Amino acid sequence: MRLAAPALALLLLAAPAAGGGDAEGRDLARARGTIRQDLYVAGPSVDVQAEVIGDVVAAGREVRIAEHVTGDVLVAGAEVTVAGRVEDDIRAAGGTVDVTADTGGDAIVAGGQVRLGPETQVDGRAWLAGGEVSVDGAVAGDLRAAGATVRIAGHVAGDAHVAARQVEIAETARIDGVLRYRSPHEAAIHPAAVVAGGVEATRLQEWDRVRGLLVPAIGAGLLGLFLVGLAIVLLVPGFGAAAAETAALEPWKSAGLGLAVLVLAPAAIVGLLATVVGIPLALTLLALYVVGLLVGLLTGVLWVGRVGARLLGRIPATRSGWALALLLALVLVALIGAVPVVGPPAVALVTIVGLGALTLATVRTLRRARTTPAG
Repeated sequence: MRLAAPALALLLLAAPAAGGGDAEGRDLARARGTIRQDLYVAGPSVDVQAEVIGDVVAAGREVRIAEHVTGDVLVAGAEVTVAGRVEDDIRAAGGTVDVTADTGGDAIVAGGQVRLGPETQVDGRAWLAGGEVSVDGAVAGDLRAAGATVRIAGHVAGDAHVAARQVEIAETARIDGVLRYRSPHEAAIHPAAVVAGGVEATRLQEWDRVRGLLVPAIGAGLLGLFLVGLAIVLLVPGFGAAAAETAALEPWKSAGLGLAVLVLAPAAIVGLLATVVGIPLALTLLALYVVGLLVGLLTGVLWVGRVGARLLGRIPATRSGWALALLLALVLVALIGAVPVVGPPAVALVTIVGLGALTLATVRTLRRARTTPAG
């Protein structure tokens, strides 16, 4: 993305003050003609019908990008459709993601169901992950796809790297490079399909030893997350509660801002690294970004825990209550994350909402500190 540190800072400072941000976002989504600036929009239903001279960052239950975008497109939602023409990269995540747009850059897509339509032309590379992945369009570079089922029926000009339980290469498929796949089963390759570079298969039995290490590694990771979250609950209970409440009261704003921070912060860091003189600041921002992702995940977990506690009505709003809610929610999120297809997107959504709520709570706390008279 072309946006660097000043734009990111402006976004973070302006977001909390935008009390009418949701209404404004819906107006922008309905706008016709041309929008000559980057577009940030979040809401239950987002439908971008205007040409955008810049980037588009959108989040919602239903998100549709229908016209020409000269920059990047970054979208997340339960149902996502990207059509028209995107001059730069497409990054999309959701329950169902349908890409029919031509893109001048790369396509990075994850979801329960992921589809590159037959009219789609990706001029760069494609990274796709989901429960069901279908490639009916054309990819000019390499394709990397992972899922329960991966089906290729279009044209891949480079190599195709596939990891799936079921690999299907349809009659209309053409792969100019090598098809490399990892699966417990032999790929179903139609006799009429063209794989110019040959096929290289790896059976997944060789990964059985690795699976034995996953349980203790996941257990240690969950314990570490709980200890960090417990420290937040015990040391700064007011701030942790405020961030979780922000997620509960403003989930769409938190999701949109979290998505923006998730993508724009690395862009700002790379931009600072490129200036050489900005390397110290870039390294500082990188450390803050990593910590922010961790605390954002924990904030999202606290949000889930607090919502669950209110539904049960038996967990008090005390430090011990917050700690119990954290533990129960952490276990719940871990179990959901282990569910194929829907698990990883669900955990990512919790992290994004938590990151946005954390950012909003931080900025609002700093503003209150500035406006509170000393003494």
